[in-house]
Amino acid sequence: MNPCILKKREKQKVLEAFTPNTQPYRVIQYLADNARVPVSTLNKITSTGNIADIALKHNEALRRFGLGLGCHRPPAHYINQFGQPSMMQEWSICKLLPHELKLPTKGPDRPQVTDPLFKQRRLIIIDKTDEGVPVNSLLAATRKGVQKAGYRVGGKL
Repeated sequence: MNPCILKKREKQKVLEAFTPNTQPYRVIQYLADNARVPVSTLNKITSTGNIADIALKHNEALRRFGLGLGCHRPPAHYINQFGQPSMMQEWSICKLLPHELKLPTKGPDRPQVTDPLFKQRRLIIIDKTDEGVPVNSLLAATRKGVQKAGYRVGGKL
């Protein structure tokens, strides 16, 4: 997948396949003119919350044009408001190579399933406090304390 910027005529053809004034339309419209956009910027400009969901649902429609929405690691980490490196990704419209067009996008045969990094993917969170206590244990203890106080707590830990 190679990030690209679409020419005006290509952009018009692609956008005709989507309903105007919808989240996928805005995302594709913006990415057609800009490559390697940080996810936070894309969320803000297009008023979209979950870019990955849009990519999963609409990449099939983009394949007809030999394109796809893809995310990439930035060349250098972005720094968050606390001065720490973040794991923010960059999104682009990508031109698919001929062999990539033949790969399935859904189901157990998609390429990510056999990728060892995909299998070993873990939540990117700090899982221990400075004292070494796992955060999940602290959350569980807090939740139990809140329940004992008579408040209802929803969801699973």
